[in-house]
Amino acid sequence: MARPTSTRYVTRTALRSCPFLGLTLVLIFTTLSSQAADRIILRDLTILSKRTVVSFNVDGVVLDDGKVLAWDRIKQATVSKDQELFDKQLTELGLPLLRIRQRLRTEDYRGAQEPGEKLLPRYLGRQSESAFTVMLAATWGRIASGRNEEALVPYLYCLEWLRERGEDAVPWPGPRRLAADLDTGICQDIPPLWTNKPVAKKVLADVGRAVGAMRRPWPPGVRIYYASLARAADAEGSVNTALRDFPNTPSWQLYRAIAMSPTTDPGMVARLKAGSRQGEILPRSLALYWLGRTELENGSEVEQDVAMVRLMRVAALFGNDQPVVAAESLMLVMGHLQETGDAAGAVSIRREILERYGTTASADRIQQESGVSGR
Repeated sequence: MARPTSTRYVTRTALRSCPFLGLTLVLIFTTLSSQAADRIILRDLTILSKRTVVSFNVDGVVLDDGKVLAWDRIKQATVSKDQELFDKQLTELGLPLLRIRQRLRTEDYRGAQEPGEKLLPRYLGRQSESAFTVMLAATWGRIASGRNEEALVPYLYCLEWLRERGEDAVPWPGPRRLAADLDTGICQDIPPLWTNKPVAKKVLADVGRAVGAMRRPWPPGVRIYYASLARAADAEGSVNTALRDFPNTPSWQLYRAIAMSPTTDPGMVARLKAGSRQGEILPRSLALYWLGRTELENGSEVEQDVAMVRLMRVAALFGNDQPVVAAESLMLVMGHLQETGDAAGAVSIRREILERYGTTASADRIQQESGVSGR
């Protein structure tokens, strides 16, 4: 009677006749197992079970179809490679990135600042969408906290990110848009007016590195930012270098005079006076500010009266559009009233600064002098 044939019998027979077959089968099964899809659960509870993680870093998780998942989209995952490192990065990056996006979506810029500052060293200058979001949060958060000198560094990296891609391709994390002109480099939210000399000195080198990382030619506004910051930091050599071979148009020569202020040079003063009468809001408000400040510090009693009018006009005409410049102008008015004995007038101006421009560095200085923290 013939011996019954079974799959197990055939397999054993084949293994005896071909000693390498067993090893081959083990390798095949091991390969298939290693190529099995990973399991990723997204925060919206979507489960990805047919994709494999090819690689990952701070910018996100790259899948085998080429898509990149940002860390804040992932709730948890089981991956075949480097599970421990994957979990570590998910813990360190996922929730902070999620908080940043949520707060930018609700326009809570001070709230976005804390997680943005935490992640900024890991993302500054990188090219991913997550990096842009972190740098944007740091920019807006610092502006909202009256830290414009420090906001300039992440802003310049955001500007370069936008220059490379164009504004139309940006996945903005909320309703707000960065008020930056990609051709000029000027951001309406960051006027080139720096009043904190120690901070200007501290960040100047970082701003220089951010400018150096940008592709050339640099937008003229970027050179204005660096030159004016160098002027505030008493780095005169850097001012001259930044403004060498600067565009010789009326508008940019006005910005040049602004960057070189305070100044008593007749040509510069003439440009400031002409620019204060007409033109775009930002340079016009800055021209009025510097004219008023220079006359207040160096002028006769009559010239000081004129200066007070100029400074009050900044707040009256441009307070809504340029709160930083307006608040700094009113700070000069308040200081002059205190020096001349008009205590009631000084108190009135102080109140206006705190009520209308409470998120500016000017308001911060008032609160710190009063022993009250506004942050």
